[in-house]
Amino acid sequence: MIQSKRMMAEIFAALSLSVAAAHAADEREAAAKTLVSASLPVWLAQADAFTADVTAIQTATERSAHGLASTLPETCDVARMNRDLCGVKLVRIPSLSMAPGLLEKDTVAVLQKDFGAVRRGDVLVHNAKYQGAASLGITRVIGMPGDTVEIRAGDALVNGKPFAREVTGETYGDDIFSAAVVRETTPEGRNYTIAMPDPRPQTQADNFGPVTVPTGKYFVMGDNRYNSLDSRFPDMFNEDGFVAQSDVVGVAASVLAANDHARIGLTLR
Repeated sequence: MIQSKRMMAEIFAALSLSVAAAHAADEREAAAKTLVSASLPVWLAQADAFTADVTAIQTATERSAHGLASTLPETCDVARMNRDLCGVKLVRIPSLSMAPGLLEKDTVAVLQKDFGAVRRGDVLVHNAKYQGAASLGITRVIGMPGDTVEIRAGDALVNGKPFAREVTGETYGDDIFSAAVVRETTPEGRNYTIAMPDPRPQTQADNFGPVTVPTGKYFVMGDNRYNSLDSRFPDMFNEDGFVAQSDVVGVAASVLAANDHARIGLTLR
């Protein structure tokens, strides 16, 4: 009898947690729609992708809100979204240095807090200096504090271990510039796509290091590997080539709007 009561109590507790989790998820979805519904047409216009097709707008709104909701903090609800956007910062991608995953004029949701610890593979939004000029940088974390990073023949190695790469068969670019879309996987198993031209140009981006990442800093690279000013160019990027933790504005969470509607809702973390 005692064992039966204990089992019933455990089942009830599990059901209660499940209901609470479902309620929290619904709250985040509602909060995300509160932000996206009012702003998506403007974001699409900024991405040169505005449409008067009501069905297309509805579909894009659902995709954008769902992708955002899946990355929002558990404390996010409609009230908090109206109060402080649940800590989200809206950023428009200024260049093609993060192609093919993030393209110029995309609108991206950036978590300024509640994202926990920075992890390898995260897309950081950070304060940066490019050839001495202050700007907002958007780059991907390759090396964590204490790591030894080197680039050999364009491939990244961390602590002597190469990142795995797989050609997707897709291409990115146009008649002037074309690159293979390659899926890169970190030693921890996180993956994302990068752009790698073939043949690869012989530049400083091909062979660099090894360097040890200082405490409190990150080694970063753009996904468009031959069209990015990043940690491989310490004389032109942040004076020492690294991104300081104190300069991190937030972590990119999801694509809210893009010229290609199929990319809307893409999660980045």
